[in-house]
Amino acid sequence: MEPFIITRRASTAWPSSTATADAPPTTTAAAPRGVSRGGGGGDFGWSIAMAALARAEHLSADYAVEGAPTSPHPALSHNRRPDETRLEWLRGRNKCNQFVGDALAEAGWAMPTYRMPAGGQHYVTAEALPHQRRYFDRIAAAEQLRPGDVIVVDYPGRGANTAHAEIVTGHDPRRGTLQAAGAHADGAYQRDWSDLLDGATYDPRNQCWKRYDGSRIYLLRARRPLAAEVK
Repeated sequence: MEPFIITRRASTAWPSSTATADAPPTTTAAAPRGVSRGGGGGDFGWSIAMAALARAEHLSADYAVEGAPTSPHPALSHNRRPDETRLEWLRGRNKCNQFVGDALAEAGWAMPTYRMPAGGQHYVTAEALPHQRRYFDRIAAAEQLRPGDVIVVDYPGRGANTAHAEIVTGHDPRRGTLQAAGAHADGAYQRDWSDLLDGATYDPRNQCWKRYDGSRIYLLRARRPLAAEVK
């Protein structure tokens, strides 16, 4: 099955749009405080955005480099009691991929993992996310970005710490504003990221935006339910 790609006009700004994209809805409730409707319309992704905001508010310090968060994903290594057991093996590591994976899992969507020799699983790195077509669709028009989508900034070079991922929590294309929640060295929190695409040029061949420093920006949308991964 070919990945679903949104191909309306690519832009480096956040223009107004009333178009919709096919995606499974997750809730029909009104958007909570701090979560605005996405440019693509519809309700898909609100549950992901709400999960990200809740984890950033209540578990912020746990996602700092020296923290040890809990996770709702039952297959992660040593996660004996999901959302209760602290994953000590995460101490001393950057956790942007962990935060994204946990928010997706809490909302019922799958984050790709890889299996460790002992049998447990770890989330793939942020750098790998744009290439996981089984799990994410690439959004090729900035005006279609909506709460619950995933932003990946892939910096030049390769390795575990050469990319950063966050979850969109608010997007107002008419005002040109964008908010996202993610894990940083000092913890997880929501921030204004309205300048994300400033100075970036869209690359239709690779379906990403390129910056002058060589980094690439990917806009992704979850497509695989967690139930398909965890039996």
